[in-house]
Amino acid sequence: MGVRAEDADKPDAAPAPPFPPGPERRLALAHDLLQRKGFEDALTFGKWKLDTSFRWRLSALTGIARRDEAFHAGHAHDVLPLNGGAALVAAHTGGVWLVLSTGGAVCVSNLWSQPNVNCLVQGPRPDEILALGDGAYATHWGHLFARLAWLPITMPPGVARIHAAEYMPGADIVVVAANQDVFWSPWPATPLGPWAWTPVGLPGDFQGLALGPNQTICAAARGGAISVLAFTAAGGLQLAATATVNGIVPTDMRTTILTSSPADRNRMYAATSRTAGRDEWLLAVLRSNDGGRTWNACANTLTGDPGRDLLQSAGNQGGWNNALAASPVNADVALLGWRKAGIYLTEDGGQTWTLRANDDPGSNAHLHSDVHAMRFDTEQADGRRYLVASDGGVVTTDDLGGTYTSLFNSRLPTLQFGSNPPRSNQEGSGSSFAARPDGVIAGGLQDNGVVWKRAGRYEPWHHAAESDGHRAVFLSTGDLLLTTNVAPAPQLCIWSAQGWGSFGPPRTVLRYTAAPGAAGRAEDGVRDLRPGDPPPGGFRHTPMSAVHSPSFHRTSTWSLPGPVGGAPGPTYRRLMLAVAAIHADVYGLFAGLDPSRPLWAWEYLGTVSQLDAASQYITAVASFDGHTVYAGTSDARIFAVDSKNGTSIDLPVTPVASPAFGGHISQLIQYGSGQDAYAIRGSDLLRLDGLKWQPVRNLPVEQLFAVEVNRAGDVTEVFAATDSKVFVSRDAGDTWKLATAGLPQRAHCTGLAIGADENGDRVLYLSTYGRSVWDTLIRSVPAAPGTQLPGDARPQAEMATGLRVMSARLAGAARREEATAAGLESARITADLITDPQQLDPASVKNEARATAHHLIEVVGAWPGAESITATQTGVALYRGLLADQPDDREARNMVAWGLSDRLAVRQSQAGNNDAAAAAAREAIEITLALTTDPGSLSVPDLARRVVEVAGYLPIAEAVTSTRKGVEVFRGLLAPHPDDKELRNLLAWALSDRLVVRQNQAGDTESAAAGAREAIEITQALTTNPGSLSVSDLARRVVLVAGYLPAAEAVTATRSGIEVLRQLVTERPDDRDRRNLLAWALTLLAQREAATGATPD
Repeated sequence: MGVRAEDADKPDAAPAPPFPPGPERRLALAHDLLQRKGFEDALTFGKWKLDTSFRWRLSALTGIARRDEAFHAGHAHDVLPLNGGAALVAAHTGGVWLVLSTGGAVCVSNLWSQPNVNCLVQGPRPDEILALGDGAYATHWGHLFARLAWLPITMPPGVARIHAAEYMPGADIVVVAANQDVFWSPWPATPLGPWAWTPVGLPGDFQGLALGPNQTICAAARGGAISVLAFTAAGGLQLAATATVNGIVPTDMRTTILTSSPADRNRMYAATSRTAGRDEWLLAVLRSNDGGRTWNACANTLTGDPGRDLLQSAGNQGGWNNALAASPVNADVALLGWRKAGIYLTEDGGQTWTLRANDDPGSNAHLHSDVHAMRFDTEQADGRRYLVASDGGVVTTDDLGGTYTSLFNSRLPTLQFGSNPPRSNQEGSGSSFAARPDGVIAGGLQDNGVVWKRAGRYEPWHHAAESDGHRAVFLSTGDLLLTTNVAPAPQLCIWSAQGWGSFGPPRTVLRYTAAPGAAGRAEDGVRDLRPGDPPPGGFRHTPMSAVHSPSFHRTSTWSLPGPVGGAPGPTYRRLMLAVAAIHADVYGLFAGLDPSRPLWAWEYLGTVSQLDAASQYITAVASFDGHTVYAGTSDARIFAVDSKNGTSIDLPVTPVASPAFGGHISQLIQYGSGQDAYAIRGSDLLRLDGLKWQPVRNLPVEQLFAVEVNRAGDVTEVFAATDSKVFVSRDAGDTWKLATAGLPQRAHCTGLAIGADENGDRVLYLSTYGRSVWDTLIRSVPAAPGTQLPGDARPQAEMATGLRVMSARLAGAARREEATAAGLESARITADLITDPQQLDPASVKNEARATAHHLIEVVGAWPGAESITATQTGVALYRGLLADQPDDREARNMVAWGLSDRLAVRQSQAGNNDAAAAAAREAIEITLALTTDPGSLSVPDLARRVVEVAGYLPIAEAVTSTRKGVEVFRGLLAPHPDDKELRNLLAWALSDRLVVRQNQAGDTESAAAGAREAIEITQALTTNPGSLSVSDLARRVVLVAGYLPAAEAVTATRSGIEVLRQLVTERPDDRDRRNLLAWALTLLAQREAATGATPD
């Protein structure tokens, strides 16, 4: 009785596995999910439990703002255009991001254990995509949110890294170029596989792939030849030929990349670097017209870069930056990207090249050097739109490079902050991140200089210096000390604290006093360092640290040189604000104390004479007040250097049998006077105990990248970061807990610093190599379970959002129980915030409530079983909650009715809960009929259709009454618009497919026949003038509903429908669907004629 008549013959859905009973179990699961990242065991990682008082969030949702409304982001290694102007970005070390045409960005790889991605490849359908690099992941195709839900897939056996991939349509296989061979696999029906990877058997580090004609593909190995591979059903993918290369010496080829034109797969292009020298300058661009079997060198004629040809202009680093793309509409059009910021275009098959724009001063601020990938957008038929991935993120052009836009980078938080030890391809070394108490943060980036920003998640980053950024240190004065290799030479300079708010605060001249006997490091013992000067003795990579609470002054005075031929300048007393080291020499950065004339100088403090100058050097320094400087070394020793007399004491370090991850000291921190100090040695955190450094034993055996100490009141919190996790201790390192809630599975942590957020609250910042900067509120004492900071609802709001996002990802991974628990707990928190948003923006709370409700109803509730109903009811309850303070909100009322009618009633009925289904249907009908009288911007036909549909879940007599009400709404709409075909069709549908069926079920055959007559009359009229309606569907309706008429009348009406179908078949005699439909109608006619006693025709 509660099941629709038209669905009565459908089999029941298979029941879901039972969900553990009780709200305690659900809340426990949700709590566990919140406490963990990715697929780690709930609440713990090994023996480390999670500290629930820390919850991380992205501090900066922005890229780097440049001139001309341009933005840069972190290193993008590939980009895949999607429909609607969106794209997928492979952020190299920052995972994969879905970026929208509006500039919004969503990370889809937070749960990945291997987020380093080199390439993206699209399979046979738009949502079937692979992300490949150090790991392999696939979209969960067939899933409602396929591009947001990704699954790990099997890597080829023995492969550590995949460089390139192509999908071969004719063979339905995917081919990958890996670090030791070329592999292929049939494209499976689901992302779960099986992925049957088969090696071709070509040893080498393969970098390039390009599809050829007739199920062939070309592959290029680093330092090797170009191979042509062919696929056959019997033999799989095999070597077919080794290419012939003309115009260059093939053995000069180093790194080779390939592309082919979809307009003609015989046309291929290759770009190869030269083996001579280690910088891999561009050797040649090659062209093939026979699918890669024969290659000839293209010309190097170039316009757009005066005085240079293509090889001179493109630059070096061919093993790092290399990209090719061929036009999908014209095989003569191709693009080359290399070191230089700018794309080289040929429109004549490589005979000539043009550099249309680059990032030279005054040219194009959107572009960035070191190009890694280019993709034409095949959705644009003219072939003029392409996307570029580089060390500066992603840019797009709609006119073959005449103009560019970098909107995607504006909300792409993928900056790569430096670390010690350095990450791969990171030129600088050392912790490159710093924070001020007022919320300003700064850091050195891979190929994006040194940047800074004010507190606030939507505040953009700004450049303090460009190129490769190295050190960034905030002095106690608020000034920023930085090092970089910006052209024309590496610089070490200070940016004035008074300069914040402008894009170009002036660099302050530094002075440098050399160590005794340091030949070549200074002239006359004292010299000025001005912008552009080479750094003395290698200050670019030198260990450097701010003095925490400076109190050390030089007792002697320091005299400025006077003008040439004039008297000596005045003398100054000065304070030491920072310490640094070059080799075994320790230096202090002193500032003159006369505020009318600020002066800065590096002055020699002393030499750690115990070091072997030929092989040992200082790798880390720290000082709390300046009187004592701790210096860690390359051979894992730590010295205390007296700043006053320059002497050094070797403090014993407890040795380990086999130090993990190297034996040098990578970081030192002194957070109080005396012995309050920690150091990092590989995977060991060392603590100063008396005059001896002891290892802290209770951390995992993983490389440590950062340590920071928070002293607040009587509680001292020590934080330590590995590549993927942050740990916290409140007992000086004897015991540790995880502090990872909210972080990605593998964030590539690099630095920790204490500062303030946009609200002035004390926070711990975490910099990363690829995921920008994160922060968490610092709590000196762990919060009691369920408590929040007084008056602060932000953790609750972020918890709700985090649980919803995690629920969606777990749903994508088919982890039903956990996804349900997380979604329900997210809804509980959100419901509380609707009632009491505290200081949160009510509009934001409502948006989160809508998102959570939709997720529960559409994703979690889509699974069969009792929890499906619970999730749907919870989602509907959230929609009801939105009506509490705005009961006349039509959109909210409509969403409640939708949840009740289209989802809850259906699922209650499928579960056999007919009374509950009917109750949901009644409420939905009541709300919806009220909306039809005052719809606002809502569609009244859609509302009426809902009433007619959901009435099928009511007891049959009640179902007939409600269906009539929906029909009357259609009639009322049609009255002023009698010629509206869509409305007439909807009325006929409601009569024939719903009302007539239900009246017949109720035993009211006369009313059913009357409804059928009206439906037939309307439908027959539409068949003569259907507009965009399907005449086949209209004729089918006439034949079907005629069955509710008396026997003789049914025969006549059926014949009228058959005549329409015959006419359609006559128009298209080979249309199987039409012929099949006619045969079906004739079968019904024979049955109805037999019912009248007449002999069938």
